[in-house]
Order: sequence, then structure tokens, then C-alpha cells
Amino acid sequence: MDTPSPSSLDGVILIGTRLRCLAASAVPPLERSLPTDRSVTVVGVDATVVTSRAEWIALLHTAELAVWGTGAAGPHVVAVVQAPLPLPVRIHHRLQRWAFSLLQRFACERGADVDVTVLVVAADTPAELVRRRVGELVRRPVGVNQASVLYEHEVRERTIAQAATADFV
Repeated sequence: MDTPSPSSLDGVILIGTRLRCLAASAVPPLERSLPTDRSVTVVGVDATVVTSRAEWIALLHTAELAVWGTGAAGPHVVAVVQAPLPLPVRIHHRLQRWAFSLLQRFACERGADVDVTVLVVAADTPAELVRRRVGELVRRPVGVNQASVLYEHEVRERTIAQAATADFV
């Protein structure tokens, strides 16, 4: 993770690696009238050179510490993971377990209802796509996509909530 200190843009908290698709201009400015419990924490995770199980574990642990360290209690956490696609099935399952464990940690240790979305993207993912999808979450109630792992192709034409629901069914 490149950046331990968060930067915030009107309700969107950016932490972690500064991926190209997470450029400041890619993150939507949120309306100032939104309550603070509507914040979205977005963590960038660069997994382009990760090859071993141990490296994945370390990378996800670092991302979790970054999220936890922000003190964010908003209803949405989005981990944007840049990785070579397609991901091996075992890595997909690891990401699912990580999202669920982060969801449980928020519930147990902070008593907070949080949706955790892992969005797996390629290096050439358009920043506009990420901006649109993060922006849609701001108005979304918690509990729609509690712990989801989605891929760029799944959210090109659908919102994160729609893709997570389709993935669940």
C-alpha cells in the first residue's frame, strides 16, 4: 500500500494504493448535505505482481489495517483490487472470505452495519466506471450487497447492487 494516510473528498475516503482508476478526478464529489453516515471508504489494492498465497494474505491484511485505521464507520467499504485477469478460483474465494471477515469485524468490534464490496479491475479500467459505481453506493442503504466480490465486466452495465444481487441468485 502506497499511502497510509487517507485523503477525503466530500464523503469519499480514499486510502491505499493510488491506482489509475482511483485518480482524484475519478472519485465523485458527494453532496455536502449527505449525512456523514453515508460515506464510502475506497481502498486501492495493487495486486498486479502478487503471485503467492502469502503475498495475497499480506496484501489483504495491509488493506484491512488501512480501512480499520481510518476510523470509517460509513455504510460502504469498496476495495478496488487491480490484478491480472482472470483470477484463479482460489484467489476469488480468498477475496470472498476477506470481504466477509471485514464485514464481521465491523459488526463485532464497532457494532456497525457495513457493506464490503471487492471490485476486481484490470490496469486499463476506466476511471469513469469506478466513479459512477462508487457514486451510486452513496445513496444506497446498507445491507444490499453485504460482502461481494465483483469484476469490472459485471458492473459495466449494472450497478454494484444489481451485480451483487445477480451474483447471489
